[in-house]
Amino acid sequence: YAKLNKKRIQRGAMDIESDEAYIIFDERKRAVDIKKRERGESEKMIEEFMLLANGCSANLARKMDIPFVYRVHGEPEAEKLYTLKDNLRKFGLKIERKQGESLQSAFSALLDKTRGTNLQNIVHKQVLRSQSKAKYSPDPIGHFGIVLEDYAHFTSPIRRYADLAIHRILSE
Repeated sequence: YAKLNKKRIQRGAMDIESDEAYIIFDERKRAVDIKKRERGESEKMIEEFMLLANGCSANLARKMDIPFVYRVHGEPEAEKLYTLKDNLRKFGLKIERKQGESLQSAFSALLDKTRGTNLQNIVHKQVLRSQSKAKYSPDPIGHFGIVLEDYAHFTSPIRRYADLAIHRILSE
């Protein structure tokens, strides 16, 4: 897990924090509190292993030229990137891209810079909103956000049809 996580960070994959919460109920089923959901280390391990399995299945299909269903995610559209830069400027921030550095790495640096600060929530949401939507495609164009050339939905915590199709394709 530590090695996979380190490689993901080195690739420049974005780690966007979300404010997912859960509601605490009393014995009479009344809401009494709302708490921020924290991801534990075991959950992070599972996520890394799922990313690996998803990437391996897509890589196998691409190398073997198998008709496949890839999960693809392109670069942000110019207009969304402009809006993000404009919004960041209002907070005295900018996307600082060093020569030869990927856009994903520059995004990751910005996310890390604001992590744990009072700007974290707004900046992470703005970066997330600037991204293009991921979609399914028969063409392996890669996944911008997690910086992988090959990616598919092979492992889903909620069974999606794409997962089922991929399992059937690989089984065949």
